[in-house]
Amino acid sequence: MKIRASAGLCMRFPSVSGVVTTETDVERFRREAKECQQLAERATSPIDQEAWLRLEDDWIKLAEEAEKRRPAGA
Repeated sequence: MKIRASAGLCMRFPSVSGVVTTETDVERFRREAKECQQLAERATSPIDQEAWLRLEDDWIKLAEEAEKRRPAGA
């Protein structure tokens, strides 16, 4: 079975720009990143693996941005 980045699983990018997010959002973004990383490990072609790893990186960036936007003490 060939896994494709176009499968859409890790391609759902929510917007966090200008929005205060919760820890739940951060956890979800990190969970999505981990899933992309696991899919990269199972990818059968270098192109698919690279696509999954790029998506993983995007999810990590979203998690980091969401952490920055969290209110202090949240």
